[in-house]
Amino acid sequence: MWGVELEVNARPVKGLDLFGSVAYNNDSYRSLIPGSEAAVANARNLPLVSEWQARLGATFEQAVGDTLLVRLGGNMNYTGPYSSAVNNVLDLPGWTRIDAFIALATQNRKWELNLSGQNLTDEVTYVGGIVAGLPPALTPLRPRTWMMMLKFNY
Repeated sequence: MWGVELEVNARPVKGLDLFGSVAYNNDSYRSLIPGSEAAVANARNLPLVSEWQARLGATFEQAVGDTLLVRLGGNMNYTGPYSSAVNNVLDLPGWTRIDAFIALATQNRKWELNLSGQNLTDEVTYVGGIVAGLPPALTPLRPRTWMMMLKFNY
C-alpha cells in the first residue's frame, strides 16, 4: 500500500482558521499468502481503505465583551467507496458527513458551553460490516446527532 496526502491550514484573518486535506491511497494487495481468505477469494484491495478521502472546514472565534468569546465552525468529511471485508465480498459506498458547532466560552477558556451537530444532512449509509452469514451484519453511519457539552478546565 502507498498513498499521498496533502494538508493545508490557513489563518487569513484573526480568528478565522481554514483547513483541508485530501488523501489518495493505492490499497492493492502486492502479494497474498496462498490459502488465505483473501487469496482464495482473489481479493484485490485491502479492507477498510478508501482510495480517496477528503476533509474541509473552518473555525471562527470572536471576543464578546471583556470576558466571553464565541466560537463556531464546521467541516465536511468525505470517504470514498471501500471494501469492508478482507476477501472483498462486502463493498461499501462512499459517504459524506457534515458536522458543525457553536460555543460560548470564557476568554481564559476555563468554561465552555458547546452545541454541536454531526451528520447534519442525516445521510443514511453504512461504514462497516462483516459477512458471517446471510445477510451481512452492517454498521450504519450514525444518524444526525445533536450534543451539548459543558466543559470546565482546571
